[in-house]
Amino acid sequence: MFIDWIEYENKTTGQIIERIEFQRLNLLVGPSAAGKTQILKVLSEFLQVAAYGRAIYSACRFRIGFQMNENSYADDGAVRSVQWEIETGEAYTMQGENERPAHQIISERLTSGHEELFSRREEEIKIQDYDRIPAIAKDKSILYVFQGNKPFDSIAEDMRLVASLFKQGVAFEPIPVKWVGDLVKAFQDTKQPSEDFRFHMLAESVMPIGVDIHLAKMHMNDLFDAFLMDVQDVFPEIEMIDIYPSAVYPGKYVIRVQIDGRWIEQQDISSGMLRTMWIFALLHFRCRHTTILFDELENSLGVNCLDSVVERIRMKAAEEGTQFILTSHHPYIINQIPTADWLLISQYKGIITAQKAADVGIGKTSRDQFVDLLNYMLRQRR
Repeated sequence: MFIDWIEYENKTTGQIIERIEFQRLNLLVGPSAAGKTQILKVLSEFLQVAAYGRAIYSACRFRIGFQMNENSYADDGAVRSVQWEIETGEAYTMQGENERPAHQIISERLTSGHEELFSRREEEIKIQDYDRIPAIAKDKSILYVFQGNKPFDSIAEDMRLVASLFKQGVAFEPIPVKWVGDLVKAFQDTKQPSEDFRFHMLAESVMPIGVDIHLAKMHMNDLFDAFLMDVQDVFPEIEMIDIYPSAVYPGKYVIRVQIDGRWIEQQDISSGMLRTMWIFALLHFRCRHTTILFDELENSLGVNCLDSVVERIRMKAAEEGTQFILTSHHPYIINQIPTADWLLISQYKGIITAQKAADVGIGKTSRDQFVDLLNYMLRQRR
């Protein structure tokens, strides 16, 4: 899934994200409170709505245009453009008085080119090739309800592959032993034991990154070895990475690293080392023909990590089918990414807008580009 553009309006708060158009690599830059993280949050929220059935807790409108690769593992697969839009209205209580009130979906539409795949307006629902349509909950997207049916299955699948902020939120949670056992068995029992199929099982899932590391080590040796080499490029002292029953969390696994023959558990690993492993795990295990969102990429990363992390993100962005939308305030990261890949984000009276750096004269020379950005942000505050 390659995101072309988004638009958003929160009718409850009045906040608006005017249409933002994305390319392969997108660095969102601008002052604090400009709306950079909000853009990633909105994207993550609505991917959950479509792919995981999340309810919407505000009156809002959301529109997204994206491209799908018909074969998630072929670089030359057919690509089609899809547009999804959804709008919510009044709030209502779903199951009990203490439940957080969701907002009823009052309209929804999915198109591919000039073809309308479904439309929804209040109680009237039309779905291509379906004469009889079952009742659909007022707070559930049609994309979610019909995700097991063609052609919606491939669209929902593409959305689940995106490494959203929601997926990243569980990255370092301790892993229940049962999860590991069940997933190991699924990998062993699959009737399609190809690396692509197993990669797909990892990328589509919402689970701590330690599961990816463990399963790749057991079943996808080349993929794991490439991941380990990248980590060792930044931390040469690391001899091995795995998961192991935790001494702190009974009945659960955590990540551990081997240094000088001694194993160190996750709670004693530095935040910079963990975040670097997490980023490289995403790049190796979850980014084929999809989008990865990174908020404040520099968080917890020391100066020894930044070079390798930025270099590998740029390399992945240059590969067909990998898209990045990231934010950063760090001068080094900003200077290492070409201004052609910058989106300058600003917010005025609740309206979030984006401009390309070239459109405001930033980055005529690499030496001046960060100074130009600072001057631009100072002008925006006046």
